[in-house]
Amino acid sequence: MLTLRRSRDRGAVDFGWLKSWHSFSFGDYYDPGFMGFSTLRVINDDIIKNGAGFPPHSHRDMEIITFVTKGIIAHEDSTGSKGEITAGEIQVMTAGQGITHSEFAKGDVPCELFQIWITPDKKGLPPKYRQYSWRKEVEKGSLSPAGGSLSGDLGGFILLASQDGKNHSIPISADAAMYVAEINAPRKMSMQATRRYYLQVIAGSLQVADKSLSDRDALMISEERELTLSGNGSFLLFDLP
Repeated sequence: MLTLRRSRDRGAVDFGWLKSWHSFSFGDYYDPGFMGFSTLRVINDDIIKNGAGFPPHSHRDMEIITFVTKGIIAHEDSTGSKGEITAGEIQVMTAGQGITHSEFAKGDVPCELFQIWITPDKKGLPPKYRQYSWRKEVEKGSLSPAGGSLSGDLGGFILLASQDGKNHSIPISADAAMYVAEINAPRKMSMQATRRYYLQVIAGSLQVADKSLSDRDALMISEERELTLSGNGSFLLFDLP
């Protein structure tokens, strides 16, 4: 089953310093039909004005992934971790039993990013922070598509995050995997029908079966064993229970 989620149908806020589009209910945006998908609870598509950001605030019992597509976001948290995440990098924060952090856009241009929340397997885990440059790891040849439940023709796919950090991906405390992909030729994916998948277009256009997707559109996938993707675009793909 394929369910299309058009970018224009997402919740949207504009605070001047922050423009954000919510795939699922978040903050003042509430839609009972979009409370999450499997253990994927939040995908916020944010543009943060340079120099602006989120002052210290707290989270609990969530795996929080930050995927930057443009600019720089500076992070600091109550574990003592500090970092600047740029395009081509990924950050994972285990909120666990409680973590407080701040995020501010640095540099001369606004920061554009996806913030993703995934429900962990267990509550009350120790808080933890991880960050790496996935582009550099790709250049070194240490990342591949292997490790999640996908198989088939996965040229252009990279496994970014997975439970227990399979095949050098960044570890997350959840039964989930996150891929980034960029394709310009058809790709045939084999999937497990008992798993669910969420495809989030970053840029470009894709055709998946009879569904046409463009910038920031998304596709919820369940009970499928094989799909062919075609087009020219980049996207995130989440492998979920």
